[in-house]
Amino acid sequence: MTCTVETCDRPTQMYLCSECIAELQDAWDAIPALLPVLRLIVRGEEQAFRQPTAGGRGASMGSKPPINLSALSLVQDLQLALACTPAQYGQQSDGWRAKLQIEQWVSDADRMVNGEREDRPTADYVKYRLRDVHPMPVKHLLPWLQEKTGIRLTKKQINKWAQRDKLHRRNDTGHPTYHPVDVLAAHHDDRRTQ
Repeated sequence: MTCTVETCDRPTQMYLCSECIAELQDAWDAIPALLPVLRLIVRGEEQAFRQPTAGGRGASMGSKPPINLSALSLVQDLQLALACTPAQYGQQSDGWRAKLQIEQWVSDADRMVNGEREDRPTADYVKYRLRDVHPMPVKHLLPWLQEKTGIRLTKKQINKWAQRDKLHRRNDTGHPTYHPVDVLAAHHDDRRTQ
């Protein structure tokens, strides 16, 4: 018999394989820490980081409700999830559905309680990824940086960094070319000194 989780094909003696049960256990273990904060959000004693808006339009509809219904729904769902252990869910024919639902509830609750996680690459990782990128003239470098990093720079900033020796050109003749790693370092240094 194989695991009943759609994206898993590992063999198992139950409906869920041991790896899927371990993944469910990780989500299940997070529930006790989330519930007290969610209850505070329900009563309005804490502010939710991420709150679904009415109708998805970003505007409130009417007066503010006396309790946070989204948080209340998550509290009820998570309490329901604690009715069985992950091993017990693994023995149920619809354990795959419970696994997916509980992981979604925990993810939603975590975003409400802790906000979105930032996945910011380290400076060393950025340098590593940019090692194969060649130096570019400013007219190509500026749009490239904006597209790849979201950083908007001006030709004036580049020239100012070059005049202050914070940025060194990578060619000897023609229009100056700069490597994106050098420009990002100058930008980081400039922001740090402000």
